Amino acid sequence: MSQNCCLLIGDPFLVEQRRNALVASIREKCGDNIAEQTSHLSDTPLAQVLAEARTLPFLVSAQIFYLREADRLNKDDAQTLKSYLENPTSNTYLILEASAIDKRHALVKLMEAAGSLYVMDDSQKRSMASRFLVEKLKSARKTITPPAQAYLESMVGDAPMFLGTILDQLVNYAGNEEKITEEMVHEFEEKWSQVDIFKFADALATGNMAKALKLLRDASEESGGDYPWLIGFLHWQLRRFWVAKVLLDEGVSQDAVLAKCRISKRQAPYFMRQLKPMSQVKLKRALEGLFQVDWKMKTGAVDAAAGLESWVVEWTG
Repeated sequence: MSQNCCLLIGDPFLVEQRRNALVASIREKCGDNIAEQTSHLSDTPLAQVLAEARTLPFLVSAQIFYLREADRLNKDDAQTLKSYLENPTSNTYLILEASAIDKRHALVKLMEAAGSLYVMDDSQKRSMASRFLVEKLKSARKTITPPAQAYLESMVGDAPMFLGTILDQLVNYAGNEEKITEEMVHEFEEKWSQVDIFKFADALATGNMAKALKLLRDASEESGGDYPWLIGFLHWQLRRFWVAKVLLDEGVSQDAVLAKCRISKRQAPYFMRQLKPMSQVKLKRALEGLFQVDWKMKTGAVDAAAGLESWVVEWTG
């Protein structure tokens, strides 16, 4: 199987970890003088990318093409790629990515035969998130207590793609402290609450689009335009609403739900009032939408502000 062309399929966080490992191996082989280019196959024809891939830029040792949204490719595109792979350019690497794609797709069949196929198993999320967390803190010369690590991992749940953003903010918050404790994480979480998520949740729950958009812009200004932080924060809060709704619908007591979601006595009345009109379906759709905004923002497919505002419009529409 060729390592010069590979297809990564799965959760964006898992895909990112695999991509980073592949790029590290390419750098080890070819050095750091590498040209890199990212294309979104929803708006850039594959044939155009392959035409550029035919020539290695002057004075570089290798080139890497990151091809997002590979699920947009069709059978003709797969045939075009097959023709390229019959005589690929030396030291040119194609890394195709898709969050999901049918295993019967012509591109999948091609990668099985002439490239490399990596299908990310969601069961890997927790172990990879744990490893990512420890390694990132190590690079920042920080350590973390087991309770603090467990709590951080519970915050991101099944969306570890937000973990990097949270850790960046937490490292800054920790300052000169070398060890991050659970108490420190809780203090950091309280600091987050300066952004009034409850008013924003009210606007979302009642379908008040104008108010929700205004509060979103206010929150953006308060965070200094730090959209990754804001998206991570919104995901964490909305996920607590979703977990609470699931538990309540299963008959779990309110006190047990509040304890599970770590809602303080002061926040409890607001939290329960806002949760009441929400449904599991709508909350899950909102979380999936936020996930997509974050993914598209990080891959350059959408402007963060525009993506978040479109998410609000869809939620309240």
